[in-house]
Amino acid sequence: MRVGDYTPRLPAVICSTPTSPPLRRWPSTGTRRSLPLCLGPALAHTPYPPAQVDMANHAHPPNTAKGLDGSDFVVLAAQDLPSAAQVFLSYGPLPNQLLLSQFGFVVPTSPTDFGIVRCDALADPAAPAATLAAIEAAAAKGLLMREAGGAVSAWQPAGPQLRQAVLSLAEASALPTGLTAVAVADSSAEDAAAAAYSAFLKATLGAYSTSVGDDQLALKNKTGLEPRARLALMWRAEQKALLNRELAAVAAAGLRPKSSSIPP
Repeated sequence: MRVGDYTPRLPAVICSTPTSPPLRRWPSTGTRRSLPLCLGPALAHTPYPPAQVDMANHAHPPNTAKGLDGSDFVVLAAQDLPSAAQVFLSYGPLPNQLLLSQFGFVVPTSPTDFGIVRCDALADPAAPAATLAAIEAAAAKGLLMREAGGAVSAWQPAGPQLRQAVLSLAEASALPTGLTAVAVADSSAEDAAAAAYSAFLKATLGAYSTSVGDDQLALKNKTGLEPRARLALMWRAEQKALLNRELAAVAAAGLRPKSSSIPP
């Protein structure tokens, strides 16, 4: 059943016997308090019953819409689904790190994933006062993530926000001391920032004990890895791919973010 066809709290809609096409788009309903559904005798032994909500896999964006209808959790097709198509829910636009730690799986080439960059120089409390002030200003704009206690984290998502944060430090002549050495003498602020940002990416990649090729070879081994080790290796391979793509993008086009959503 499509979203626009659903009439909430009408038993005739949920419990009536559907014809074959609607059955392919039937709402998957279920609650933890009551798994049996009001299907009627005609559907008691159907080979294509509605799947329980808890059995739906994750995809973002999903092919369904979901919500509460009274005390029931209802899932409706957001598009026409062919017979036997898998019904997906979205657990949210989450990166693979959270999907792995909270749900125990990894989505290859996920559009909501991002590389995680180790930026120790941005979390150094002994940095010069001008650098600390510039880092704090970038964090106040939402360009840098903080730890639970409020300190700027040494681990930051790769992408436009971190690019802009490093660029703001370069424009204020406040790059951490260890990063100024990677910039070419008399280079522009943007070139200095690109060099510093690339140094963060390269250092993060260099800290891994294996190469991308090593990971790919290990993943091809169907029997030599425990399931948990395979998932961890998949996540690590995805991280390396994301960081390498970010490094290549900066090398090709510079650091200036193209997104209009970055705070000024």
